[in-house]
Amino acid sequence: MAENGPPPPISIHSLGELLESKRTHRFLLTLIAIDAVFVLMDLAWNILNPNCEGGEKDEAPEWLERLALFSLLIDFLFFIEIPMSLYAFGPQFFGLSTKKKPVPHYVLHLFDAIVIILTITLEVILKGKERELAGLLVVLRLWRIVKLVGATAVGVGEWDEEAVTTVDECKTRIKELLARNSELAARNEVLLKEVVFLRNLDHRVARELEEA
Repeated sequence: MAENGPPPPISIHSLGELLESKRTHRFLLTLIAIDAVFVLMDLAWNILNPNCEGGEKDEAPEWLERLALFSLLIDFLFFIEIPMSLYAFGPQFFGLSTKKKPVPHYVLHLFDAIVIILTITLEVILKGKERELAGLLVVLRLWRIVKLVGATAVGVGEWDEEAVTTVDECKTRIKELLARNSELAARNEVLLKEVVFLRNLDHRVARELEEA
């Protein structure tokens, strides 16, 4: 008897459905929103605490360091999404395929992947050092806020489509119920006529029996 081989890896189709599901989109949108809040708080603190005369920056408070760690963790989650998308949708998802046509908006996907990789790299390399590239890091952080706006617009569009679909389904169901109600009303009218006829017939038979 042949031995059973190792369990097959998750299928590309299943992974693609998972990444494109509305639940995943909403989860990622929530992460982007949280990350954007962290970025804004970090930028606000940097603006309100400019460089000292000695050229060194004030030591960041502990809560800001924790927010930075959470933000970096979120970045790593988005970093993990890159190879998953590459596996599920192929290199054409980032416009890197020479054989298949790239997907719509592949430029945004590719640019977003580059931003995530650069952000993680700069966050790790520039940690605790002089930040000659701090301006670039700020630009990358601002891009994440722009991404939030775009993702929100896409999410709202998807929710609007879902709402429109739900409304259409409700309208169709209402039409079906109205048609069913009309049918039942017609049958009820026929039954009422039959009941009236049977009552009249019963009265007539009763009178004939009394006269007899």
